Amino acid sequence: MATTTGPPSAAQRRDHRRMGMEKLAAAQEGWTAMGTALLELQQREFARAIRAAWTPWWSGAWPAFDAQRAVRDVDAVIAAGLAPVSRAVGANTRRQQRARRA
Repeated sequence: MATTTGPPSAAQRRDHRRMGMEKLAAAQEGWTAMGTALLELQQREFARAIRAAWTPWWSGAWPAFDAQRAVRDVDAVIAAGLAPVSRAVGANTRRQQRARRA
């Protein structure tokens, strides 16, 4: 659209509206995925803490904070949120490239 000189055509307006709606839907899906991943992480860490508190003879001692595991967990939450957005942007790019070739 940046290279056109006149107002956008009806097909271009439909395509831009569709891309915007897909990106908004992907962002919403991403937030939901991040919330789900964060909830699973919290449940896993809570279970780990309870298991260490209730059965110290099995786990040895209270589990130490592991910064590397924490970074991996945060990365997994962020990746879960970005995956739907990445798919939508990739699909829009492929669709636009096909339209340019045609």
